[in-house]
Amino acid sequence: MEWEFTDFDTGLALPEQGKLSPVRLAHEHRERWVLKTSKGDIILRRMPLRLFRIIELARVKMYPRLMDMYQEIQELQAIPQGSEHYASAQERMSELATALVMSDPAPLGVIVSPSLASMDDYEELYELLSTQERDRLITAVAEMTRVASADEIDPIPEMVAERMGLKLVTKDMIEHMTVSQAEYWYSRIQAEKTAIERMYRP
Repeated sequence: MEWEFTDFDTGLALPEQGKLSPVRLAHEHRERWVLKTSKGDIILRRMPLRLFRIIELARVKMYPRLMDMYQEIQELQAIPQGSEHYASAQERMSELATALVMSDPAPLGVIVSPSLASMDDYEELYELLSTQERDRLITAVAEMTRVASADEIDPIPEMVAERMGLKLVTKDMIEHMTVSQAEYWYSRIQAEKTAIERMYRP
């Protein structure tokens, strides 16, 4: 299978109508995004479905205080500006935000190069980067793990393709399926199932 390389900073624009083509979505597992830094190129991919499930389970086990951290951030956000505790609350939220970034194993699923075997490897890479590059890396990881909803995808190209006898889903896609691919095609299957059930409902 051949990879399709795209510069991360210039290649993420959606079509003007804001809809993603399912044709492009069907190639998503082949895409590799290149984030250029002063320490070399970082190559990323969209989150594979199989790794997403493993990572989510691992994160909960590795960081049992995760939900407590999110809860604390919500409580700190409720402190109004002008309060005597506002400054300390902002400082604490910054600490928690950094801790949450470092506790998220998602980079292990989306960063292809350099090779990362553990979160220690990711922290080492993160520390090598400038502040601006760290922000770009966090943005890139978030984009690579984001699940596109069915509403973001224009179903018309696939409907036309099916009418013409063309199939978008391939064996490679099934084997290397991303979370967005899984979300879209599973939603299509569920919609078709619901439509059939309504046809036969008394």
